[in-house]
This record gives sequence, C-alpha cells and structure tokens, in this order.
Amino acid sequence: MNIPNVITLSRIPTLFLIVGLLAFRWKWVTTAAEVLVILTALSDLLDGCLARRKSIESNFGKWMDALVDKIFINGLLVMLLGIKVLPGWSSFFIVMMLCREFLISGLRIMAAAQGTVLAAENWGKFKTFLQFISIGLLIAGQMVTVDLGLGQDTALYLWLHNGGLILFFVAMAMTILSGMHYFIRYRSLFWKD
Repeated sequence: MNIPNVITLSRIPTLFLIVGLLAFRWKWVTTAAEVLVILTALSDLLDGCLARRKSIESNFGKWMDALVDKIFINGLLVMLLGIKVLPGWSSFFIVMMLCREFLISGLRIMAAAQGTVLAAENWGKFKTFLQFISIGLLIAGQMVTVDLGLGQDTALYLWLHNGGLILFFVAMAMTILSGMHYFIRYRSLFWKD
C-alpha cells in the first residue's frame, strides 16, 4: 500500500460522505458536497501523477483506480437520480452506464486471469472527466437553490443544471463509445479459451 493507492481508496468513504450530505437540504451542506466532489476529482489526477512521478505504478493501483472511479461516479449518479436532480427518465441511461462498467470490469477480470492488466485508456479517462464535470455542475445548480436561496428559474441555475445535463448525455455517448472501443481492442481475450 502506497500513498497513491491510499488516495485512490479514500474516494470510497468520500462517496458515502457526499451522499450523506446531499440527503439533507440544510443550508451549506450542498456546498460542502460540491467541495468534496471537486477535491475527489483532483485526487483522481493526483494519485496517477504521484504514482508515475515516484515510479510506484502497480497493477493494483491501475485496476483499483478504474474500479473506484466507477463506484464513485455511478454512486453519485444514483444519488442525483434519487434526490430528483436528474430526471426520472435518465434512469435508463444510468442503468446503461452501470451495465457498461460491469462489462468492462468483467473484461478486466478476464484479462487479469490471462496475465494482462487493462489500465484505463484515454477514452475512458475522458468519459470519467466529463462525468465529474457533469456531476459538479448538477450539484452546483443545487447550491444555487438550496444554499443561495435562488429559484430554479434564475439564469445561473439554468446554466449550471442544463450544462450538467448536456455533459451527462455527452458522457453517456462517451460511455458507449469507450465501451465499444474496449471490446473491439481486447476482443481476443474472449477467444483465447
């Protein structure tokens, strides 16, 4: 266990803290959740940079970083759906994202069984980046209404919320494309047995 791996694993308890904060409509709690989302996104950059800089990259770190990102992002999307920040019809897309993530995790397990570690690729990293920004904008929209007391008809709320929704759908497209990319690139793993 090294510092980058500790940073990676710290995102799981942070997810539960953010979900707990978003469950309450108390003033400034949403702001605290937003700050934690931003810090978590930065930690996702930091752990990889530290591992590369100190030459302590590990198969565990590569695998766990991707897995923790999936848990964190999808956990927050489910929470945003539950508190009605995301509309009900977006549940179809969240289920599609979850299916993609489970399938990619299964692919990684198959690869590991054959002695290969599939690290996150640029498509997947870009998708995760878009998901973090989308979630950040959606929670920022809630900050406007809950913490600042402004209505949902204000330009600031509409800009943040609609921008978050647009990026959510762009991330959804990236989810499908990156999933297809993984399966095409590593299709030989399916045929080895």
